Order: sequence, then C-alpha cells, then structure tokens
Amino acid sequence: MIPGTVWKPIGPSPITGGREDNGLVTSIATHPSDPDIVYIGTADGGVWKTGDGGANWLALFDEELCLAIGEPNCVAIDPGDTDVLYVGTSTRGAVSVQQRVGIFKSADGGASWILLGSGYPEGNDGNADDFANRNVNSIVVDPANSQVVYAATSNGVWVSTDAGQNWTRGAGTAGLDARSLELDVTSPVGARVLYAGMSGQGVSQSTDGGANWAPVMTAGTPAVAAVLGGGVVMGQVLARLAPPTSPPAAGGIQVIYAVIAHAVRGSTPDPIALFMSTDQGATWTQQAAAGAAAATTFAGYCMTLAIDPASPGDGANDILFWGTQNQVRSADSGASFTNISGGLHADTHAWGFFQPPAPATTTIYCGNDGGIFRSTDDGANWTALNSGGFQTTLIYNMDIKPGAAGDVTVAGFQDNGHKRTDGPLGWTFIGGNDGWDIVYDGVTAERLLLTRNGSNPATRVLRSTDDGGSTGDVTPWAGGSAEDAFYLASLAADPGNDGIFYVASNANIWQSLDGGSNWRTIFPIASGFITPRIAVSPTNGNNVVISAAGQVFVSTNALAATVGGANGVSFTNISRNLPGRNVTRSAFDPNDETAIFCVLGGFANTASPGHVFRTTIGGSQWADISPNVNVPFGAIALDGDETPSTLYAGCDLGVLRSVDRGKTWYVLDDLHFPNAPVTDIVVGRGSNVLRAATYGRGVFEFAKPEGPVIAVNLQNRFEFGTVCDGPVSLTLQVFNVGTDDLIIKSVQRILGSAAFEVEAFPSTPLSIAPGGEVDFTLTYTPSAPGADDLATIRIACNDAESPTVDLLASGTGGTANAELSIADNGDFGEVCVGEFRDQGLVINNSGQCPLLIGAVGSSSPEFFIPNTVSFPLKIAPGASVTLPLRYQPTAFGNDAATILVSSNDLDSPAQIEVRGTAPPPRLVLSFADDGDFGNVCVDHFSDKPLVLSNSGKCPLTISSISSSSAEFVVPQVLIFPLVIAPGSAVPVSIRFQPTSFGPKSTTISVVSDDPASPTAIALTGFAPSGKLTITGTGCFGGVELGTHALTTFAICNTGDCDLHVTKVGFKPPTRCEELAHCGEDCGCDCGCGDGDDKDERKKPACDQKCLNFKIVSNPFPATVKSGSCLDLTVKYTPTCNNAACCELEIETDDPDNQKVSVFVTGHLKRTLKSAIKCWAGQELNDMIKAGKSC
Repeated sequence: MIPGTVWKPIGPSPITGGREDNGLVTSIATHPSDPDIVYIGTADGGVWKTGDGGANWLALFDEELCLAIGEPNCVAIDPGDTDVLYVGTSTRGAVSVQQRVGIFKSADGGASWILLGSGYPEGNDGNADDFANRNVNSIVVDPANSQVVYAATSNGVWVSTDAGQNWTRGAGTAGLDARSLELDVTSPVGARVLYAGMSGQGVSQSTDGGANWAPVMTAGTPAVAAVLGGGVVMGQVLARLAPPTSPPAAGGIQVIYAVIAHAVRGSTPDPIALFMSTDQGATWTQQAAAGAAAATTFAGYCMTLAIDPASPGDGANDILFWGTQNQVRSADSGASFTNISGGLHADTHAWGFFQPPAPATTTIYCGNDGGIFRSTDDGANWTALNSGGFQTTLIYNMDIKPGAAGDVTVAGFQDNGHKRTDGPLGWTFIGGNDGWDIVYDGVTAERLLLTRNGSNPATRVLRSTDDGGSTGDVTPWAGGSAEDAFYLASLAADPGNDGIFYVASNANIWQSLDGGSNWRTIFPIASGFITPRIAVSPTNGNNVVISAAGQVFVSTNALAATVGGANGVSFTNISRNLPGRNVTRSAFDPNDETAIFCVLGGFANTASPGHVFRTTIGGSQWADISPNVNVPFGAIALDGDETPSTLYAGCDLGVLRSVDRGKTWYVLDDLHFPNAPVTDIVVGRGSNVLRAATYGRGVFEFAKPEGPVIAVNLQNRFEFGTVCDGPVSLTLQVFNVGTDDLIIKSVQRILGSAAFEVEAFPSTPLSIAPGGEVDFTLTYTPSAPGADDLATIRIACNDAESPTVDLLASGTGGTANAELSIADNGDFGEVCVGEFRDQGLVINNSGQCPLLIGAVGSSSPEFFIPNTVSFPLKIAPGASVTLPLRYQPTAFGNDAATILVSSNDLDSPAQIEVRGTAPPPRLVLSFADDGDFGNVCVDHFSDKPLVLSNSGKCPLTISSISSSSAEFVVPQVLIFPLVIAPGSAVPVSIRFQPTSFGPKSTTISVVSDDPASPTAIALTGFAPSGKLTITGTGCFGGVELGTHALTTFAICNTGDCDLHVTKVGFKPPTRCEELAHCGEDCGCDCGCGDGDDKDERKKPACDQKCLNFKIVSNPFPATVKSGSCLDLTVKYTPTCNNAACCELEIETDDPDNQKVSVFVTGHLKRTLKSAIKCWAGQELNDMIKAGKSC
C-alpha cells in the first residue's frame, strides 16, 4: 500500500556534480528597476519568479493549461506597470509537448493569470485565442503606451492596441515564422519602427507600428547570398537592435545585427553567419565573428543573440552575446568573439540583462538546457541560480532502486544525462549528454542499464554495477550500422529474474539474459526518434509487451532458448480495437500475468476515443477505462499490494488513481502537483514508494506530509449549477493534513465575477492544527439571468509547496425559456369572415426557473387571445400551459401574424408565426339559352330565372341586382341582403317586357361580397312586329256608265305579333288631277268641300274618297292579329271624264311597312250607250254654263 498522502518535489534542485544545473530555460525578463526580481520561462516547467536575485524561486504557472513557454523573449514585463506580465506558450524543440494555448497575462506580478481571449474573466474576449496551437516566440510591450503590445509568432507578427484583447497581424507576415522581435524605442510613437527575424526569409521591417512589413534582408541580399548556396540553407533568423546612441540618432536606431542558422540539422556551417547593418537594413555586411564558429545551433534548436544595453550602439564597439551550443561574447560588434562557456551549460536559448546605474556593469543572465546562470563580470564567471526550489528538469524515464528503503531514484534527462538522487532535492551525476532511459536489474540491486546519445554509435547502451558510480558500454549494435542513429532508446528489466534486460533500437528489440554482456534480437520493429516501449510481467518473465506507435505486441515465451520458429520467441499483434493513436506505455497487472494496461498520447475525439485501456493476452478487445479528462497520457504503473491492483495513470495535468480497474478515477492531490506532462510513474519494488517523473517539473514523490500541508474539499466541486434566486451557499472545507500548524492567511475572490462572495466568518488569518479542519462558506447570487459566472477563490497559506490554492467556482443564473408551439405549424386553415376558430397556443417552459408571461400580443388584429385569459401567468420549469388563440378574419384573403409572448425569458418576446385564410364566396351567374329570352311581343313579357350560385366556401351576400335596360326587369319583391350558403343557388326571375320592336339586350349586375363584385351577365331578347301583307287588286278596269264596281283588299298580318293598322285612306289628288279628271266642278264626287279649301280637303272623312273611288268598308284603325286579315272594300263609279287613278295609303306599325300605297284605277267602259249619255251630259252642262253667263 502506498503510504503517502501528498505530493512533494524531490528535485533535481539542483543537479550537482561540478556545476549546478536544472531544466531548460527559454525566456528571461528582468525587472527594469529592481535587480532582485527576475522572471523566467521554461520548457514545460512554466514561469518562475525570484525576488531575491535567484536564491529562491517561486513557481507561478503550475496550474495553467500549458507550461511550455516560448523563446527567446516570451516573458515580457510592461515597463509602464511592472506588475503586468505577458507570457506566450510554445512547444518548439520539446520532445514531450503540451498543447499550446496562446498568451497569458498577469496584473499582479504573476500571482494570478488570465488566458487572453478565453472569455474568463468577463470581458476577456477578443481574438487572442488565434494564438492557440501556434508558437509564440517574442512579446514586446511598448514603453510609451502600455496598451500597445507586439507578438512574434510562428504565423507572423501581431499588434494589439488594447493591452492584448484584440490583435491584428501585420501585412506581409502571414505564414512567416517570426523568431525575434525588436522595437526601436526612439522611433516616433505614431510611427514605431520594428524589426523581426523571419526563419527562412531574412529580416523584415515595419515603419508604421507593425501594421505593414517589408523585407530588408533576404537570401538575395548580397552579403547573405555570398554565404548561401551549395547546400547551405537559411533557417532560423534572429535580428537584434543595438541600443540607441547617445544622443539618439534623429532617424532612429541605425545598427541592426542578424544571425542565421542552417536549416538542416548536422550541416555546416551552423550558424551560417553574423551580419550587421548600419543604415536600418538598407545594406548589410558579414561580420568576421572570429572565434565564434566552434559550436553548432542544431539547425536553430539553440541559437540566440543579445546586445548588452550598455553598448554604445555605434556598430563598432557594441557588446554582443551569441549563444549556440556554446556561448561567446564580442566587444567589437561581432568582429571577434571570446568564449564565455565556462561555468555554463550547453545549448543557449535566452539572454537577459539588468542595467544598473553607471558605472556599474550590466548583470547578464543566460538561459540554456541546464537552467539559468548569472554573470556580473561580462561573462567571465557565472553563478548558477538553479536551486532554491527551482525544479524544471525534463525527464524521459525514471526508475527506483529495488529494496525496502526506496531511497535511490535515477532518471534520464533531456540534455542532462543520467542523475541519481543525492539528498532531499539534489541529484548527482551518473552520465552526461541526453539521458534516454535507465532501469535497475530485477534482482541485483546495484546493477542498472542506461541509454544515452553518444558517437559511433550515436545511441549507446551503458551498464553500471555500482548504482551509476561507473559505467561501461554494452551497446548491442555496432557503429556504422543501420542502428547507429540518434534516438530515444527504451529499456526494460525483468522484475522477477536476474540479469534480463531489453532495449529497443530504431529497428529491433534486443534481449540480454546475462546482465547486458550478450544480446540477441528477438523482434524486428522499425521506429522513429522514440523507440518502442517494453514492459515485462512482474510474475512471469515470459510475458513481454511492446508498445510501438499505435500498436501493441505481446510475447508469452520471451525467455525461450531460440528466437522464431515453432518454439522460439515470438510476438503477436494485439492492437485489436485500440484507436490508433500513439501508445505511450504498457504495463502488466502484478496480480494477473495476462492482464495488460496501456495509455495513449494525443487528444481523443469521436473517431479516436479514450486514453487508458485494458485487455488480456487471450482477449479479443481492449476495454476503454479512461477517466473523464482529454489530455495526452504518458505514464502508467500498478501497485499489486492489494487486489485488485491499484492503477496509476499520468497525464499532462497530473496523476490519477483507480482502485477498481478503471471504473472510477480520482485526481491524486492536484494541489501539490503541477500541470506538467507526466512521463513516467514508478512504484518502488519492495518499498512501495510512488514517484512520478515529469517533463518540465522534475520528480515528485507521494509521501507522508511534513510541515503544514493544505488539503481542501469543495462541496459539489464549487459548481453551483443553475440558480434562479440567490444567494445559495456551498461549503469549502480546509484541512491541515500536515504536521505543523497551517496558517490560513486569507480566503478571497481574486478574479472573476463578483456574484461569488466568501462569507466573512470565519475571519482570517486563522490557524488550523494538524488534523484539523475549518469550513468557509461561499455564496452565489447570479449576476444576471443566463449569466455564466466564474470566479477564482484563492486560499493563501503557509504550505511551502502550495502557498496559494486557487479554486474555480462556477454558477449560472437560471433562466426561464419560453417555447411556443401550435397545431398544424400555426396554420388555422380556412375561416369565413364573421366566424372564428380557436387553436391551442402551447407555451412550454424549458428553462430552469419559473416563466412569467406578461402579455401575448399579435401583429395582426385577426389573431388574438380572447379576453377570457388574464395575465400575468406563471409556468413552472418543465411545465406548459395552453392558451386559446383565436383567428377571426374581418376581410377575405390570406392572413398572417407574429404572436409575441412577453415574459422573463432573456430572449423575450418569444415568437411564433401563425397564418389563416378567409376564403371569399364565389358568385356564379347562369341563365338558360345563353341568356336569350327569344321573341317577346311588345306589350307582352317573358319571365326566366337567373340562377345565382355560391361556388365558394363561405356564405355569399347579395346586396343588389340591377339591369341596364328597362325592358329587362328585375324583381321588385326581393329583400336584400340575400344570403346564399356555400354550394347553394337561388333563382331570380328576370322579366323581358319590350316596349318597342327589335333586338334587345341588357346587362344584369349583381352586387355581392364576392371580391370580384359586381358580377354581370348579358341577356338578350327580340320584340318582333306584325307583318303587313295585302292581297287583292286595285284595277277596276272598264265600268259602264251609271254603274259601279267594288273591289276588296285583304289587310293581313303574317308576322308573329299584332299588326296595328292605324289608317287606311286615299291620298288626296292634287287640284290639277281633279280638274283634269272632273273639270272645274266636282263632278267626279270628290266629296271633300268646294273649291280650293285645302283644310277642308284634309279632314279625315275626305281620305275615304278620291275622284271616282270611295272606301265603302273600312275597319281601320284596327289591330290585326297574327295570321289574321281584315277586308277593305273600295267602290268605283265611272264618269264620262278621263280614267281615274288614286293612291290608297295604308299605315301600320310594321317597321318594314309603316306606310304602304296601293293604286286603284278604273275607266269608263266605252259603249254607244255610254257615249250618247256622255254627249248629252256635256251638252247639258254647256247650256247650264251658258245660262249662267247670261
């Protein structure tokens, strides 16, 4: 059983053995006025601060999401407010990497941080999240304006004008890797001049504050072109400005230095050259750099250039510090250099300077693979500042010496070789270079094997039989072979057998059965830089598991005498259903030799889930037993003291433990363990000591507490959830699990929403005795409905390893949420005007708090809530109400409305669209015979029905019917309005009563509520007249004197209607005709007055006689019925005068024969008798006349 309860750091702090080293330092920022305050950034170890010149260090960044800090200048102090810091993350060059998250900012000297653009705390918005997954290389704060911040990244140079909230990338820098950034502080504030070194490109300049950039050095620059070509390829480029001259040059700083690394690792020259410009980049010259070419940059892995701020800036006497694998200094602007590597670790990444008042010399800081070092004598001597709690080594692999004591830990370090614990925090030297792996023998306690980089071959296996005091080479592969390469060679030892070791090369798994003296290859498998991981069952040495990239292989006969064949060592691929990501480590269950666990790196997703898996050798599937945390996992170990075995898994955020084979997990003391990648976990064989190695924060042991040690328990994890009405409270339990009194200095909100408040009681400071507990109360009143409130609650205490404990409290202001629904998607269908239809409007409260409905409105008066509903309405969470929504159209057509529900929903008013249609009636007029009445006689009439049909879906209202002709009469007895139901018809009688002859027509107009009203129909009819037909002859021929003749005319009506004969009479003869026929006297019986009295002749009776003719039978005026005749008789009495002829006129209402003339003629029949009578008569007449004359 693991005896510990709390993590404690066990170093290295520092690594001893001639020089005190620590982990890789990437950035250095010195306080502008306080020489004791220095901030440093590290590779996967976060940000550290010293307030006493490096004697002691405080980790500032352990709880942040990424501890990998960019280089060479990614820790920046705001000169205008030195409590304000900016830190950029980067994983360039690291072997084990965390996810880069962007730029952090602190306003309290590093005591607390915010990730810019993360949204926390409120107002921390903007686009700074664009820096996630990018390397941030340098950050510069403008000393003239703290709002202006510049950042050089792997995707260009960016500028912020609002202290980091929002950023704009400079034109001309997109896609470029800006490895350095310099601001000419003497340039005009409105036109700042900056320079950036662009990898593979050269040097770019901006003259407008970073908005636009243009190259001032390229591969085509003459001085540069002269050293490129022939396989020499431009890689990393760093540009540095000389300090301002005294007095500053009017045109700004003129002197620029630039160094270029080779792009290809292992090629020469690397670095390529040092260049200088004395005219702001217009021209460049290569500096001689005598004495600087003895080291390499490993293709830019370790190269940095800095100018002593005390330099004159004249381009002749400037003091340059140039770090590569070694470190050199120039006092003549790069013409020559002297080596200052004595006392320094190799591989330089950062320089820092503190410039005290003259005449004191500049304090120089150097950050490299071995930590941070300081010189106060221009680099002649260096002091390591790598102790005092500073612990940042990058560890690949670790082991604990078997035995009950468990007091010796060994590890392989990035560029710090292999080291062994020596005291509480110090570690002592075993070997140098890069220490890849190291393992103890399963039985012989003093024997161990280790792998490291070397030469011929480039990766070597060494053996020690004295705990690392001395080593000897036992590399199984030869120099010059395919396995002679640079890679992280993994080791394993059989825990249950003496002298059995395994080592993985880039091509094979090797096995030694005699402590490393002899080797055999048991499994060929190719790999990259990190070779396959090997694990051996603690209880059965035949069971060996190999993790290689995304695959897992197992052998159950690893101790067989031969390899391959029927009985030799063989491996089976058991990758099965693993998601395919890199399997970082595997391990056997100490209590079940067939059970295998593995952990995976990378980030899970839907297609590639999980990080921790379990299977058995004979199984068919891997079971996903992952904890609920999605970060890369790099370590796994099992403690078999209890059954089931306790499982430990290490990830980028710490160590988790499960005691039920992965069903449940919990974090193992995250208060005292940093968010550093865990690369190895070891349970000491025989000691049950649990230790975890990290890549960036050294080694931690889960140990018994010493001194005051804080532990906390958060009620409901300080997750208040959704709160409708505050305040609500949660309890913070603070325990002292240590051995000395724990002093709680304060418990307060330091960041985030003021919606959270720590209650005043108990008051601080207070003391908690060992084993004691004090409870604090945190209250939450939502800042606003719907608000996601977050706050950081900090406990400040005297726990040396965790002096501040930051706890995140969260809560959400509850909201009501109105969701509206209505049947048929809001379609009321068809509703007639004057009618209504109600549908149920369902208001559902899908929120967490009561919903208060204040009103329901409508954008159209046709849709409304009847007055039967009263407001406000209260709807409980999850409940709903149904309100009647009425559609009552007032006009025909399509209606639509937006129903607005006003409530306490944050998005009020809720809206739903409704619609309906008020269909109009449709009047259809129909009339038989296409509207033709046919023939109707004048003074007669014909009635026919006009059918009014409603083909619509709603009642039709007829308000009037009219005719355009008086001869077509509409009924006068109709009562309007006349309502016709849908689908019904009403006949209306229309009368045709002509008053005159001929064709007749009319338009009947029906006015209704049909939108097409008035509706018209055309009707026609015909009023025929009587037709005059006359039969008979008017020729009397010769008639004897003294007799008369009669003739009869038949006046007939051959038409369809009555014929009105208004007059039949003779047309009066003219006087001449009378005289010619009858003489001067009216002897012809003209019978109409005497003489020339015209008026007398016009009397009606006169038209019955004419000359010798007289109408003797005249029934007219009279009406002659259709098909009837009336007779007219004319008498002719001849005289001795000439023949007679008269015109008989017949007047009728026949339009075609309104006046018809018939001539009657007759003459005296000439006989002797008539002649004698006429002669005698004439003689008598003459005698009479003669007598008169007498």
